[in-house]
Amino acid sequence: MPESRDHLVTIHDLVGLRRPLETAARPGAREVAFSLAEADFHKGETRVQVHLAPHPDPPRDAPRESLALTHGFDNASRPAWSPDGRRLAFLTFRPQPHEDEEDDQRDDGATKLQVFVMPRAGGEAHRISDAPEGVEAFAFTGDGAHVLTLGPQARPPAERGWRRRRREAHDDPEIADGDVPRYEIREYPLDGGDPVRLLGDLRGIESFDVSPDGRLLVYATNHTGLSKDYEKLEVVLCDLDTGARRPLTGGRGGAESGPRFSSDGRFVFFHGWADPGCAFSRQELFAVDLRAPGPPRPLLAGIDRDLEEFAPLGDGRVAALVAWGLESRLVVADPRDGDVCVVPIEGHALSGIDAAGTGVSLVVETGGSPPEVAWVDVADPRAARLETLTSLNPRAASWIRARRRRVRWACEGFEHEGLLLLPPDEAPRHGTPPPLLVWLHGGPHWRVVDHLALYDAEAWAAAGWAVFVPQYRGSSGHDERYSRALAGDIGGGDVRDILAGLDRLVADGLVDAERVAVGGASYGAYLTNWLLATTDRFRAGISIAGIYDLAQDYGTSDAFAWEVHYLGGPPWEKPELYRERSVLTHVAGLEAPLLLLHGIEDDNTYLTNAKALYRALTALDRTVQFVGYPREGHGLHEPPHLVDAFRRSLSWLERHVLGRDGRFVEGTPLEQDGLRVVPLGWQTPRDLAGVEPPEGSVWLEVSFVLEATDDGPPVLSLVASGPSADVALVDEHADVYRPLGVAHDVHGQLALLRVAGGRLEAVRGPQGQPPSLAATLVFQVPDRPATWRVSIAGAPGYLLDVDPGAAPERPDGAAPAGS
Repeated sequence: MPESRDHLVTIHDLVGLRRPLETAARPGAREVAFSLAEADFHKGETRVQVHLAPHPDPPRDAPRESLALTHGFDNASRPAWSPDGRRLAFLTFRPQPHEDEEDDQRDDGATKLQVFVMPRAGGEAHRISDAPEGVEAFAFTGDGAHVLTLGPQARPPAERGWRRRRREAHDDPEIADGDVPRYEIREYPLDGGDPVRLLGDLRGIESFDVSPDGRLLVYATNHTGLSKDYEKLEVVLCDLDTGARRPLTGGRGGAESGPRFSSDGRFVFFHGWADPGCAFSRQELFAVDLRAPGPPRPLLAGIDRDLEEFAPLGDGRVAALVAWGLESRLVVADPRDGDVCVVPIEGHALSGIDAAGTGVSLVVETGGSPPEVAWVDVADPRAARLETLTSLNPRAASWIRARRRRVRWACEGFEHEGLLLLPPDEAPRHGTPPPLLVWLHGGPHWRVVDHLALYDAEAWAAAGWAVFVPQYRGSSGHDERYSRALAGDIGGGDVRDILAGLDRLVADGLVDAERVAVGGASYGAYLTNWLLATTDRFRAGISIAGIYDLAQDYGTSDAFAWEVHYLGGPPWEKPELYRERSVLTHVAGLEAPLLLLHGIEDDNTYLTNAKALYRALTALDRTVQFVGYPREGHGLHEPPHLVDAFRRSLSWLERHVLGRDGRFVEGTPLEQDGLRVVPLGWQTPRDLAGVEPPEGSVWLEVSFVLEATDDGPPVLSLVASGPSADVALVDEHADVYRPLGVAHDVHGQLALLRVAGGRLEAVRGPQGQPPSLAATLVFQVPDRPATWRVSIAGAPGYLLDVDPGAAPERPDGAAPAGS
């Protein structure tokens, strides 16, 4: 299969991007380990393994490919180097010979992650920890001789056995906040000695760090672990010699998280709210001087932008990533004299930061390039430059990309910005100017970031849509006034900002004002529901994990405090405001077709929001569809679900905004004149009974079920191959492809059954049930992503998006889809 294929961006391309997540900078060397996420479309999972990036100054003829350090079906993550750089540790699950299956699982059913360590010089990783309920976080001691772990504390064996027996007997009621887990911190020597339990009975602990001399621990905790206290985190300092503990920040308040020691042990850094009483105030990096106790000192106040991540440098300073409009900036701060320098590197989205010495490792991405691992030496931050170390997605260079531009406009004294993606010249034309999808980010204290995979916008543009992603007041990445402008006004000023941005695009002639849709996820879905209910600007909408009733959301969400912060109190204190700003109050005005998508296990915005809105819209006889995704929480993560959501959304808008036939949505019936077609999918097998397709082409299996309705024909007949076949594929150039034959499985061997003019038939069942006919037909088509119209004589046709490079390999012995 060719390596380079110029084509319009597909949803498989975007979901299939290899994404580095966390980086680990090796002390004493410009070398970076990182965790890499890769979509496995066949298994329907995202796999994460630890890799080593190529050295920035490689010897001659050294390989430039990243080296996979871990393998297997179990994820490996959280890479961290020992202080001397000789060992690399990470978290993973690997069954041990002396453990049975039961010992591998935590009380909550998850597998027990443990710390494994491998030598830098090469060799097998070996397990360091044997935490009874697994490890959630770990850190090396300053001398590199021990690893400290944080994990749930095990129950006594008798209680564990009693709980297990109750679960097996289905006698296992769950009491809300009645079984708060306790945590412990253990110390494991790397030389194989016995572990030591340093601290126990910890509740609500979020993260921890150990001082360079190994004498002090610092951790963030809300002390209770109760859901009502999830924002009441404070940083606690513990003296391991005496056991004495004390709050480090003087009862400042707010959510203090992620504490880290400076490399010299003098300071503790942590992430907190600039205003401890306001969750959407500027996110700040604080420092506490352990030699001169006093209130925490904000290090980024002069920059007035939101902290996202930070990492202590090896010389006592700290490197931080801050949100900067549509981009990120790297900042270096010195807690000793308060000096702060914004590194002059612009035009990038940055994440996954770590540091060693004066080197910073991070993940870098732009609107025009996929995510890669990079290195920055900040010894002199004013002269620092970015060095990209990896090439994880070389095929992205051949994609035909959207025309991307930044848009600025003003509304009510605020200056706003956003991204507009216009279809490439090669994209389908649905009129001039193009139809528009306005996509709204969540939060609301969140933001739009200019990176390649932004909300699948490239795939929307490839399908002929313009996509507008606006920042609105309350978004992060701007100054404090902008961040706090939505206090008491959600669904107010933000909506006016969005509509003003839309007006700007229409006035400039960039989009078609009569063909505009709106969509978003989380708070963006709340705004979508609100805009459809209170305006007539949009022809249709897509709402993912959205909010319907603010009072209900407060009562069910595990993140309920956001309404309290934005609306000024709980529903019983602000009943009129909750009611007035709820979509529920205005739902009768929601007349545009709405697609509701929701994770069934979402505990942030409960499924009841989507169900209640669906119930209201069906009672009002509106056009609505509700789709729930198993195993998904707040947002969608499994690769097949991401692909399905995009296809379903595109089909929805093409039908309800453009008036076109919908695209293929797997398993969705299409009915016409007594016949029903259920598309089952497509695959591109490598070979058929050992026969590979000719160079530049692929075998394409198209599977479907054709069935008659009760008033349909008594016999179904389908010519399945040859020039007179009743099924054809038609591409965007009107070229027609007929099936070569039928895919046939013989004891696990996939073969092509060629019968010239061969006919498939099905008749009514013995009890009179309508006939149905399942078929997997094989075509030879060009090896390129394409949209095909599946034409079936006398039956409904549909559009099929095919990307041969993203098709999963068929497992050995599997039968063809639909056979």
